[in-house]
Amino acid sequence: MDADEWRVIIDGRQSGLTRAALLQNGELLSFYLQASENRLQTGDIFYAEVTEERLAAAGWFLTLGDGTSAFLPRDKALHPDQMRKRSHLIVQVEKMPGRGKGAQLTEQIQIAGQGLVFLPFSHYSAASRAIEEPLRTSLRHSAAAWCVGEEGVIVRTEAQLLDEITLQNEFDRLRKRWNTIYERYQKMEKPGLVERPFTFLTSILNENHWPKSCTVYCGSTCDCESLVTAIRWVREETGDLFEKYGLEKNYQDALRRMVPLKAGGSLVIDSGEALTAIDVNSGTRHIRDDWEARALQINCEAATEIARQIRLRGIGGMIVIDFLRLAEEDDRKKVADALRAGFARDTETVKFFGFTAMGLYEITRKRQRYSLQDYQRDKENNTD
Repeated sequence: MDADEWRVIIDGRQSGLTRAALLQNGELLSFYLQASENRLQTGDIFYAEVTEERLAAAGWFLTLGDGTSAFLPRDKALHPDQMRKRSHLIVQVEKMPGRGKGAQLTEQIQIAGQGLVFLPFSHYSAASRAIEEPLRTSLRHSAAAWCVGEEGVIVRTEAQLLDEITLQNEFDRLRKRWNTIYERYQKMEKPGLVERPFTFLTSILNENHWPKSCTVYCGSTCDCESLVTAIRWVREETGDLFEKYGLEKNYQDALRRMVPLKAGGSLVIDSGEALTAIDVNSGTRHIRDDWEARALQINCEAATEIARQIRLRGIGGMIVIDFLRLAEEDDRKKVADALRAGFARDTETVKFFGFTAMGLYEITRKRQRYSLQDYQRDKENNTD
């Protein structure tokens, strides 16, 4: 990771919308959007109040102040049996609004750092599976020893590059930061925002495990931010940075349903409120001979491209893929393996559920942020 060249290009020229692109060694990985009207951001911490209990079996609707409400699922509450109407609590935004759904909250608050995540209420310790043993167990035990009472900790992948003293100092800083946040919450008299841990830029860096070396390009209209060490800021005179760095066409392509494949087929991506459906087509070429081999070739290329497109567009939630039909179980396994390999570098949690009885492949990807398709849908709804 140290030798990798990371770049974030921020384009704020569109009214009411800031766009960003993340590149690693020249490869475009993902687009990010921040619309000015999006008041909530993943990671935001709020003083909230329970407004109704009628759905208590599933969770509660909470007001966050200024007419904004969000949903707290029952399994994300610390003490669900004690929840009552007008109860006051401190919560964190876990998922941003999207697909016709409001934001989702949690009481299991996380304060993220570079190598650690501090958990003030979880009484739980874990370490990234990307860290090899025995270092993984050693780091987890060391971090767990710093916790007291209900505190917990998650050791991030980046921790393997840091020494124990540095990690303990970070743990102490995260605990101190949490204490400051909680004191601010206790002084508040009505629902509202307590803390916004991440700016647009730092949320991108955090999602990608804080690259060791990164250059950020931003137009003169962007506000300067306090950046961590090894992050270089390049101010550009022109605000049309997507056009300057050859990203505008990629961005426009990522808004389209159809994605052509080199093998001759195509993908059709339809993102609805409930789920995202992806159809793999064989294209205009009619396959007469050796269907199994040609379908396998198209499906394997499609699997790799599907993983790339999902991260590129920021798609999350339930995803159903209709691959070309294959008769051989070994061939279906090759497609599934290609899909898993395609997601190997994805920073979000992806779960694979395999082929259904109807031949559809099901996966889920953790949905935390505003996707390109969420923005397109909201834009179309506002113009209807």
